[in-house]
Amino acid sequence: MTDELNYRTAIKDFLGRPIPADGELRIWLDDDPVDREAPEGWIHVRSVREACFALLTGRVVELSLDNDLDNPEGWENTFGTGYQVIDFLEEQQEVAGRSLWPRDGIVLHTANSQGRERMARSFEPLKRKADLAVKEERTPGGKPRFTVESN
Repeated sequence: MTDELNYRTAIKDFLGRPIPADGELRIWLDDDPVDREAPEGWIHVRSVREACFALLTGRVVELSLDNDLDNPEGWENTFGTGYQVIDFLEEQQEVAGRSLWPRDGIVLHTANSQGRERMARSFEPLKRKADLAVKEERTPGGKPRFTVESN
C-alpha cells in the first residue's frame, strides 16, 4: 500500500492559510497582515512575485493591489509595487499573447494616492487598444476597479 502525500497543504498565503489546489482565486496583494488583512475568501500575498505566480495559473478572477510593499527590515523595493503587477499583465497580453486579466477586475486599494494614480494611469494606453475593452468603476468603498477584456 502506498500513501500519496498531498504537498498542497504546505503552500500557504501570507497569513498562513492554505492556498486551494483548484478553483478560482481572489488575490490580495499587501504587505500589512494586521491593518489590511485580506477579506475572507481571498489569498493574501505580500510580493509582486507571489501575485504574478498566482496570475500565471489562470485561476485568478479578482485582484486587489497595494502599491508600496515594504520589507519589515526596511529594505525598499524588495517585494515590488502594485504597479509592477499591472505591467506584468500587460506584458503577458502584448508579448506572450496570454490574457491573464482577472475576470472580476483589479481594485486599487492602496492608501498611497500617488501610487494609486500611477496604477490607474497605466490603464490609459490599454483603453486605446482595439483588441481590449477597459472599464473603470468604483467599488462601494470608493476604490477604483478596472476590468480588462479581450475583444
